[in-house]
Amino acid sequence: MRSMSVSELLTWRHCQRQHSFAYGDRIEPKIKNEFMASGSAVHKAIEKTLLVLRDSPRRYEAEEILSLCEQYGREELEVQFEFDERPEEKVERYIKGVEHALSVAPAELWDTTAAEYHIEEPLSLQLTPTLAVHGRPDLYRVTDEKVELLEFKTTESPALKYLLWNPQHRIYAMILSTMYPEKVVTFQYYCVPTRGKMPKLDIPWVATNKRNDATWKYLIQLLSEMEATQNLGFSSPNFTRSCDFCQFNPLCATIETGGDLEQAKQEGFRPSVRRG
Repeated sequence: MRSMSVSELLTWRHCQRQHSFAYGDRIEPKIKNEFMASGSAVHKAIEKTLLVLRDSPRRYEAEEILSLCEQYGREELEVQFEFDERPEEKVERYIKGVEHALSVAPAELWDTTAAEYHIEEPLSLQLTPTLAVHGRPDLYRVTDEKVELLEFKTTESPALKYLLWNPQHRIYAMILSTMYPEKVVTFQYYCVPTRGKMPKLDIPWVATNKRNDATWKYLIQLLSEMEATQNLGFSSPNFTRSCDFCQFNPLCATIETGGDLEQAKQEGFRPSVRRG
């Protein structure tokens, strides 16, 4: 049985050429996109800190938690700018924003004794006899009554608006609903900005049976379209304003200007390491 990640499927939905580079060639840029640096560092710092807190036999004080966050945030920035011409300068440029974002994260997030925390753990669901989807949500936590799916971003966006343009968490919520049929599954969007105060939280979005059924049908349709298009052997680009933030922008520019694509790959990219 074939299994496809939610990220791969949605990458194809967004841009077939991007999908070809990421999942066909399996490459990534040697120097990461600066626009994504802070967000990636905040995500990694929260993930690693929560793992320490969850698995530790002792309770950490607030100052210790923030220190852990800042340490992991800096380490992630160092990894991202490893191949930059001035890595130390780039790390110092972004670390203050990362530290600020981590400092305004809600205190209740760090109480890993209040619920069963699942951090970057794989989920899977069989859609058809021959196909399954899988993925790794950043965090979900389970209580006696509900399952809370959480997402952290350094840019502010209402939870519903985010769900409308990015169906990833609707899909994760559907999978969690099948895993915990007796519990209410909710989605909560946290904005931890690199400057200013954390905005007021939206009301959690609830994954109802009707919404889950619609998500299931959406997935089946998307997979059918993907299979039909891939049989044609052509990856169509999707040119939008978001191309400015795409890590494969230099390769697209090379193609559109008639440059040497293989040379561009060798000079600016390396094999990627994916978790499946």
